[in-house]
Amino acid sequence: MKVALLSTFYPYRGGIAQFNAAIYRELENSGHEVRAYNFSRQYPSLLFPGKTQYVAEDDLADEIPAERVLDSMNPFSWIKTARKINEFNPDVVIIPFWTPFLGPALGGVVKRLVAPRKIGLFHNAVPHEAKFSDKLLTKMLLSRVDEVLVLSESVKDETLALRPDISVQVHPHPLYTHFEGATDVKLARKKLELEENLPVILFFGLIRPYKGLETLLKAFDLMKIPAQLLVAGEAYESVQLYEGLASKSKNSEYIHFHFQYISDQDIPDYFGAADLVALPYLNASQSGVTAIALHYELPIVASNVGGLSEYILENETGFLVSSGNSQELADALDKCITNLNNLPKLPALNKLKSKLSWGSLVEAFLAT
Repeated sequence: MKVALLSTFYPYRGGIAQFNAAIYRELENSGHEVRAYNFSRQYPSLLFPGKTQYVAEDDLADEIPAERVLDSMNPFSWIKTARKINEFNPDVVIIPFWTPFLGPALGGVVKRLVAPRKIGLFHNAVPHEAKFSDKLLTKMLLSRVDEVLVLSESVKDETLALRPDISVQVHPHPLYTHFEGATDVKLARKKLELEENLPVILFFGLIRPYKGLETLLKAFDLMKIPAQLLVAGEAYESVQLYEGLASKSKNSEYIHFHFQYISDQDIPDYFGAADLVALPYLNASQSGVTAIALHYELPIVASNVGGLSEYILENETGFLVSSGNSQELADALDKCITNLNNLPKLPALNKLKSKLSWGSLVEAFLAT
């Protein structure tokens, strides 16, 4: 089967590019003829909140051979991109979508495609920090695809609220398997300048208000069991609030901030150093961090919001708490640390791993 992927790939960095690379490789390894069409310009520099959109020269990102043709701000490139995809004449076009800003560009391409099936892969239908115009921009793509695949039931509901007549299939976020094995815990903690013998709670990923880091910092002060908190990820907002909370904390010496983008080759250090992963999100669709944590067989303590509960089996692979409740979160973190020798339970973890495979996701896309 001929499959086209229209989205972001190397040299762009981040979880969506990694996700798309994994789909590409699975399609390729399954014997399909697959081509990737990438952005020549994804976000204008003035609108991008991070330091850079691109991977570093020494990063281990998968260099997918994607043609950089689509400019998010140039409608003439939308016509050119559609023409190139039509020349390939694919049976299926898959369009991963994660932010309304790209709705006009992706929709502008899709409306010109002649492929029999045009499938939107919606990581989110409504952003976590939505603006007035977001629904309209999302509909510019959603109105032009034939069907949608989403990664959680919550995103299915959001998608159907925007277009009730669309066919929506749900498949959970697969586990990332391309990372190197976890660094030895002693070595990892030494490299990251952590205490060797204190449990490590890892908060990982982009720092955004909806991620609930404020709740976690307050919960850390309420814990009964001594531990360390490692916060690792680039901030898309001011970190003054978090640094202020940490400076006032009775456990301030055990709070470690690494406000920077964590490259692929450094991920084994952070997850190797950790005993558990905290996802105290205030709202969520799903999280790529769960896919990494489960790959490294770490228990997860997460808010019971969006699709997070679909990845966590209570008392088996982790614990769920109410969002925004620091005391409940603190109690769950204590409970998780107390049960580290028994979590995650391997039968439950293996069940999740078999369910959350890239092959299963590809089969869901190509099923007729």
